[in-house]
Amino acid sequence: MKKISGIEHRIRHADGSWRWYLLTLSPVYDAHGTIISFNGISLDINEKITTQSAIRMMFESIVGTTGIPSLLKIAENITSWLGADCVIVGEIQPDNQTVKALSMILDGREVKDFIYHFKGTPCEDVIKKGFCCYPDEAIRLFPDSRDLVELNIRAYVGVPLKNSRGEIIGFVCALFRNPIQIASYVQDFFSIIGVKAGSEIERFRIERELLENREILANAMNLTNLANWEVDITTGEFIFNDRFYSQCGTTAEQEGGYRMNNDRYIREFVHPDDQQLVTDVILTPATPSESPYVDFQWEHRIIRRDGEVRDILVRTRILKDSERNVIMIHGANQDITERKKAEEVLRRVNRQLNLLTSITRHDILNSLMAIYWFLDAIEHKFSDPVLLEYVMGMNMAAGEIQSQIEFTRVYEELGSHEPAWISLNAVMPYQSVPSHITLTADVTGIAIYADPMLDKVFFNLLDNSIRHGQRVTEIRVSTHESDDNLKVVWEDNGVGVSAAEKESIFLRGFGKHTGFGMFLVQEILSLTDITIQETGREGEGARFEILVPKGFWRK
Repeated sequence: MKKISGIEHRIRHADGSWRWYLLTLSPVYDAHGTIISFNGISLDINEKITTQSAIRMMFESIVGTTGIPSLLKIAENITSWLGADCVIVGEIQPDNQTVKALSMILDGREVKDFIYHFKGTPCEDVIKKGFCCYPDEAIRLFPDSRDLVELNIRAYVGVPLKNSRGEIIGFVCALFRNPIQIASYVQDFFSIIGVKAGSEIERFRIERELLENREILANAMNLTNLANWEVDITTGEFIFNDRFYSQCGTTAEQEGGYRMNNDRYIREFVHPDDQQLVTDVILTPATPSESPYVDFQWEHRIIRRDGEVRDILVRTRILKDSERNVIMIHGANQDITERKKAEEVLRRVNRQLNLLTSITRHDILNSLMAIYWFLDAIEHKFSDPVLLEYVMGMNMAAGEIQSQIEFTRVYEELGSHEPAWISLNAVMPYQSVPSHITLTADVTGIAIYADPMLDKVFFNLLDNSIRHGQRVTEIRVSTHESDDNLKVVWEDNGVGVSAAEKESIFLRGFGKHTGFGMFLVQEILSLTDITIQETGREGEGARFEILVPKGFWRK
């Protein structure tokens, strides 16, 4: 019989722990060649075996799996490696008081949805100290930990889990019902496994937040009837999705996939009357700009597969690289059919109201003409000074009525048309400037998105300078850019505006004339979020600053 070597086995010690040994046996022979005994050597290889097991466990925990399944693998491997009675990979909850086990093995079985309070437990020490090992008497050290007491846990090993910013987001811990002896390398292995588990929990959080954000976005897009799309720069094809096809009353299966060329989309989905508009927009190159992107929006009608016509608002963004080459085109289509219907109803109602007010205004003015005729007849027929004084008062009252009726005609037009891009130079009141006043306007090449009545803003500013400036001989109009906003300044060299009247001049009825001019100015500008204020000094001239926000002006 030959020598027997390499027998690995475990022996149970008096303290109840198991240790690995390597046994080598050599037979002892008598003179006749008969085996009469064995000489053996038993070598304690527990450190070697546990190290190999730890390396294998660490490798299996880190390689091959990701996400929540990898956390379960970590718990299973630690249980097998250390012989732990319970292993938990947990995530600290938003209340910063509890931990939810993302993976947990207890007595060899998986436990789901376990939550515990970590205050007063060894895990709280892990937050403060990092890696912690309590080889015995864990219950005595942490008497307030209900879970330790109920599970009769005597030993604990744990490490904190951190995210990429170094914040503690959870724990990996192993619990034992018997005392343990932990090798020095266990801390290093736990720390390595902790990095893996921490990155997986951070990945889980990011994915969870991404799903939540996608759901929020999907709900928002549903509420606003939005459908997104993009263009493949290399092929020029549209890339649609299920939401886009749903808006068009069709499916990807019905259309043969999520890609479609321009010609087919225009031919099959765009309303015939809008096909040229859509073609022009698609084929028109992006406007030259230093900006890395260009945004614009436009409207057209589509015909769904069921034949229904819908109104669509298209918002488009073109992204460019540093050399101004287009690298991406994407956008979103919003179904605005219901809004367009409501707008049409509102326009129809406004037309009826305008017709009514126009008729009423015409009748009132006709009645005023009759009053003027009777008052004029009285003035010519009677000479009684008291009576003539009454007639003069009635003429003044009738004049006020006529002035207000005329104002209603102007105010009725306010907001009745869509805002438009209007050249500033085109609305300067050059033709209305008296010969004794010089108007200098440095506004060439600038346009403002405003109500079509913008010309009345500057006509009324001129009227204000003439009527109230008293000694005005010069008016200057200039523009100044600041923080993406545009400031249009109208200033004269008249007597100016007193501090007490700076805010009041924009109130309806304030002033020495009709009291409607500056009120109308403010109302016209406010339709497109443009503001105006008087900033001049009394005695040095009036100065009106018109602030046009970003997006409402261009060169």
